[in-house]
Amino acid sequence: MKFLNVILLIVLGACFTSTIVHAQEPYSSLDGPTSKETESHSESTDTISSYIETWHFDKSFTAKESAIMDTSLTHFHQRRLDQKHNIYVQNTGNQGTAYQSYSFFERDMSEDRFQFLKNFKSFISLPSSIVYYNTTTPYTLLDYSQWWNNRPKQQMTFHVIHTQNITPDLNFALDYDYNDSDGRYVNQSSKDHAFSFAMNYEKERYKGYFSFSQNKVTQQENGGLLHSSDIHNSDLKPEGYVVWMSGSQNVIKDFNVSYNQKYDLGKWEEVKEKDGVYETFVPKISLMHTIQYRDDSKSYTETEANPSYTNKSNEIFYYYGEDATFNLSDSRTDDVAKERVLTNLFQMKFLEDSTRKYTFSKRAFLGIDLMNEKLPKADKVQTPEGLQWIPGVLNSENLYNLYVGGEVSRENGKFWSWNLGGKYYVSGYRSQDFSLYGTMSKPIRTSKDTSFLTLNAKMSLTTPNYYMNDYMSNHYSWDNNFDKTYNLSLHVKYEKPSNHFVVGADMAFINNFVYYGTKIAPEQANSEFSVLSLHLQKDFHFGPLVIENQLVYQKSSSDSYIHLPSFVFRNSTYLNGNIYPVLQGQIGVDTYFATKYYADSYSPSLNQFYLQNDEKIGGYPVCDLFLSLKLKRVRLFMKYAFVNQLWGNTDYFTSPNYPIQPALLSFGASWSFYD
Repeated sequence: MKFLNVILLIVLGACFTSTIVHAQEPYSSLDGPTSKETESHSESTDTISSYIETWHFDKSFTAKESAIMDTSLTHFHQRRLDQKHNIYVQNTGNQGTAYQSYSFFERDMSEDRFQFLKNFKSFISLPSSIVYYNTTTPYTLLDYSQWWNNRPKQQMTFHVIHTQNITPDLNFALDYDYNDSDGRYVNQSSKDHAFSFAMNYEKERYKGYFSFSQNKVTQQENGGLLHSSDIHNSDLKPEGYVVWMSGSQNVIKDFNVSYNQKYDLGKWEEVKEKDGVYETFVPKISLMHTIQYRDDSKSYTETEANPSYTNKSNEIFYYYGEDATFNLSDSRTDDVAKERVLTNLFQMKFLEDSTRKYTFSKRAFLGIDLMNEKLPKADKVQTPEGLQWIPGVLNSENLYNLYVGGEVSRENGKFWSWNLGGKYYVSGYRSQDFSLYGTMSKPIRTSKDTSFLTLNAKMSLTTPNYYMNDYMSNHYSWDNNFDKTYNLSLHVKYEKPSNHFVVGADMAFINNFVYYGTKIAPEQANSEFSVLSLHLQKDFHFGPLVIENQLVYQKSSSDSYIHLPSFVFRNSTYLNGNIYPVLQGQIGVDTYFATKYYADSYSPSLNQFYLQNDEKIGGYPVCDLFLSLKLKRVRLFMKYAFVNQLWGNTDYFTSPNYPIQPALLSFGASWSFYD
C-alpha cells in the first residue's frame, strides 16, 4: 500500500506541474488496429505536437487491438464498469459487487481463469486488458466521482492514468482505479482496487512489453434482505432493512506479471517517395515468447458460522443448500482458496507478403502452464481443548498443462480477412481438450459507404474448472469427476457504421454443461441444450437529439440448466450540442430493462450465482437522468440514478432478496493533462 501511495504522489505531482493544451482529434490508424490521437499547441513560433497511440493485445499476445482513449463526453456519466462492458447486469445491489450479464453471450464462459474472479472481471486489470501507449508528450488523466450526499454512507470512484515516453522507443504507463461504495443497505460495502504498471519498447527488429498488475476486491456480504417485503414499508429507510449477515466478508486478490517479447527476421528494402528514397525494415518471420505469472486467492470469513434469527414461534436459519453442514468449524468460517500459475508460451509466425496477391500468415505455438492449487484441510488435530480444525492449514496440489496449436490467417486483404486456428492439450489436467475456431470478415463496398459482414464459429471440448471438480470450505465440499463440456458456437453480424446500425445472431449448442444448481453446488447437465440470441443496435440522430438503442432477444431450449430473460433492452436518449463555442453539453436519460424471469440467486460464501425456481424478478425499467458538460480538457457530470424509483413500483430487485440501490444523486469530474 505504501508503494501505491508513492506512485500516486508522483503522478499527482506530474499533473500539477504540467501544462494544459487544446483538445485531441482522433484519426484512423495506418499501423494496425490501434487508437491514435494528435493535437498541437502553439507557443510563439514553436509548435508542440502531442501524438498518442494506444493499444492492448489479444489473448494470444500476437496482435494489437484498438484501445480507445476515454476523452469523449458521450457516456462519461456512466460510472459502473460492469454496465460499461455489458448491456445490463444483475448484481447484489451495490456498485462494485459480484455481477453477471443478463445476456448469455456476454458472460465469461472460460475455464482457465481463477473461478472466483469471473464475477468481478470489469473491476480488475488483467494482462489482456492492460493498455500500452506511445506518446510524444506526457499524458495524465484524473477522474473522480461521488454521491451528492456522502454522509453517513458514501460512494466514490477515483481513476488516474499517467504515461510518457522516456525515449522515442520506450514508454511507461501507470493506471490506478479505485471504487469505494458503502451502499444504502446494511453490511454491503465494496472496495475495488486495480493498479497496473506497463512498459513497452519497440524497435524495428525487437519489441518487448512488460506489465504488472495488482487487484483487490473487498466485499461485505449481507446475504440479502431477511424480509423482502421491507422495501414496501414506507416507514422504513433502506438503512433500516434487516439483512441476514453481519461480519461476513469476501476478499479476492489477484497479482499478475507478464513479459511479452518479439524478434522479427526480415530485410531492409528501399522505398521511393516524392521527396527521395529511404530504407524501411520489412519483417518476414516473428519469433515470440511470453512468460506470465499470476497469484490469485479468495478468503471468506463469517463471525457466525450459520446466521439465524429467532422470534416467538420459530428459528430461521440462512439457507446454504439442502445438504449444507459444517465441514470445518461450527463457531466461525475462514474459507481460503489459492491458485498460482506460471505460463511459458513460444510462438513462431510467418507474416503475410505485401508484394504478393495471394498470401496469408502462418502461426505455430507451444505452451506450458505450471499450476498450484490450495484448499483447506478438513482433518482435525488433537489440542488441549479436544479435536479441532486449525485455520490456515492447506492441502496443496501441483498440476500442469502442455498444449500446442496453430493458425493461418489473411489479415490485410482488401477483399476479405479471415483466420482458422486451433489448440490442443497434449497432456496434463486438460489432457485432450481442444478448440477449433474460424472467423471471416467481408467489407461490402458501395459508391457511398462501406458495411461489414462477419462470421465466426468455434468448437471446443473443455475440462471444467478445477474448483468445479474439487472444493473444500466450511459450508461446501465436493469431489466431482465431471465429463468434458462440448460447446459449438456460431455468430453472424452485419454492421453499417454510416447508419449506426448493427444486427446479428448467436447460437450455442452445449453438452455436459456444468453449472451451480439449486443445491448451491456444481451439477452437470445430462442432456444437450442450445441458446439462441438475436441482437440489434440502432442509433438515431435528429439534429441535436440522439437516441441509442440496444436490444437482445434470447431463448434457451431448456430451463433446467440456465435461466435467461427473453428480452434485454438498453436505451440512451439525450440532447447533444455546443452551449458555447468551447462548451459542449448533453442532457438525457439512460434506460435499462429486462423481462421478468427466475433470476439466479447469489451465494456469499462462494460468491457465485446459482439456479433458483421460486422468485421472478425484472419487468420494470431503471432510468438514470444525467447532465454532462465538457470545457476543453475538463468533463463534468451530474446523475440521478434510478430516478423513476421516486414515483414508480417499489418491487425492485436486481437479484433475489437483493434490492437495487434506491434513487441517488451523484456528480463527478475528469481532467486530462498533456505536456
